[in-house]
Amino acid sequence: MDNPVVSVIMPVFNGEKFLKEAIDSILSQTFTDFELIIIDDGSTDHSRDIVLAYEDVRIRYERNDQNRRIVYTLNKGLNLARGMYVARMDADDICLPERLEKQVHFLDCNSEIGLVGSWIEVIGRTTGIVRYPLEHNEIVSHLFFYNCFAHPSVMFRRELFLANNLLYSNQLIEAEDYELWVRSSKHLRMANLGEPYLRYRMHDEQGTIINQERVSNFTDYTRQVQLRTLGIALNNETSKLHRLVCNGIYQCYYHPDAVFTEKDEQQIEWVDILMERNEALRIIPKETFNQLIMPFRRIIATNIQVMKTIKEISASRPIFLWGTGGEGLEVFRLIEEERVEVSGFIDNDHRKWNSVVNGKPVVGPNVVHSIQSPFIIICSMFRNDISEQLISEGFIEGTDFMKKMLLSPGETSSPEWVISKAKEG
Repeated sequence: MDNPVVSVIMPVFNGEKFLKEAIDSILSQTFTDFELIIIDDGSTDHSRDIVLAYEDVRIRYERNDQNRRIVYTLNKGLNLARGMYVARMDADDICLPERLEKQVHFLDCNSEIGLVGSWIEVIGRTTGIVRYPLEHNEIVSHLFFYNCFAHPSVMFRRELFLANNLLYSNQLIEAEDYELWVRSSKHLRMANLGEPYLRYRMHDEQGTIINQERVSNFTDYTRQVQLRTLGIALNNETSKLHRLVCNGIYQCYYHPDAVFTEKDEQQIEWVDILMERNEALRIIPKETFNQLIMPFRRIIATNIQVMKTIKEISASRPIFLWGTGGEGLEVFRLIEEERVEVSGFIDNDHRKWNSVVNGKPVVGPNVVHSIQSPFIIICSMFRNDISEQLISEGFIEGTDFMKKMLLSPGETSSPEWVISKAKEG
């Protein structure tokens, strides 16, 4: 039998719940020249029976003598593989029918690329599409902070990995893929396909869910290795700071429309150090590195300036929050954290008038004019209507009210609109 074009490596450990669905998704691929290497890592459930029930000659079933964990099992799969390309697959995920065809075609047409992943569709306990960066320079910038490949979505050139001794590291028992991709990026170029070709299942028995703390610790290890290339060694304090920065950059990239309330000046100072060191040493392409960091830096700087402005205003004017819902309560918490006193709430719901929320009185819009020189922060989904109402009554945006305080990274490309007039007032 000739060697197949693709070797699909699928480790399984007590995966009976989703295993058949995962295998069927591989056997149903539009690209058919592959072998499916299923390595049973000492399962005690019916995983073995499920695999052996198949009669497809493309399936190669191997079983470890005991539970040897993921790194040993994956490296065993690499040694068993005969294909020109190696595709990863997990026993609880689902490949879309064209996955192998699309990735084989991409690698055939792009000889300079050594590894390709894809976007994923998340299913299970949460849902959505994860859109990873596509181009190599973007990818290496992201890898400095976090993993930007879904492990079971990747396909790579087997001989290229073996020639550069790119095996999974025995030093890691979690986040082994992240470390391998970082190391691989020094030897080859990478890409992601901009369509979801994998349904990635999130469930309570998933290793990354069960072992979250270990995953975080081993992720930090790989981050620290990269920081050393910039001449930065971490202590306990800066290690925590770098983790916060990495998580923040991740949130800003993947959730640009979500509210981001961080206002820690130390994080701005830290990313400035990273950009300065990288510019001096030229470890990562400057343009993509800085483009990734800047939305995070910008929103923190905006949040700091907004809070500074509110503090200055509160010295001479009472602060009122228009809205007593979730947004209003969050704004109240953030302002109180900065030891700025909120004088009260305004609410359109007459049933809340003359009540008390968080120890502060709630009044109706009809009494706003009786308050001496208030500064109002709108905390309601009806902010446009409220803004128009205030303007019609002679209030000036930026001088007398702020239309929105809780911002998302996508709203800060021109942060001056929030605070410019307030600073003048």
